[in-house]
Amino acid sequence: MPPQTSPAPGNPAGGPPAPPLDPHALDVLLSRAPARAAAILAAMRPALRAAQAQAHADLVGVPAERIAQEWAALIAECGPLVTPIAPDPGAPPPCTCVYDPEMLADLLAIHPKFAYELIGRLTERQRVTQALAQAAWLTAYGLPTTLDEVLASWQVSATDAAA
Repeated sequence: MPPQTSPAPGNPAGGPPAPPLDPHALDVLLSRAPARAAAILAAMRPALRAAQAQAHADLVGVPAERIAQEWAALIAECGPLVTPIAPDPGAPPPCTCVYDPEMLADLLAIHPKFAYELIGRLTERQRVTQALAQAAWLTAYGLPTTLDEVLASWQVSATDAAA
């Protein structure tokens, strides 16, 4: 008797997982901000990236293998997902976060469940460092935010996204 496996989260019927992002939204992101799209694609688990490639291939009418090759080249060209924040002249040295704060903010707006999955994979120290970077980024854009507020919003929102 074969071993029992549980279906992928969000896919109770089993089979291939659903793509995490709307193909139309990702297509716009790929054309307007390819480096940001590459960072999001690089953060996807391989099965989710394959499902996303198939959905994108269906949208644009080309083979999924071609999409996967183009995305692999884009990810390689755009570099690593880790992006240190450039300091302003005279500012204290920045913290190095795991995800670019602007990219994570976009991802939280486009696909919150996936963003909270990424946040959930961070160690406690990485999560605090990322929250500090997010708070600084939000404050720079006129939304004064503290580290504790970001951490609290991630805790509440992650619980809501899982429900």
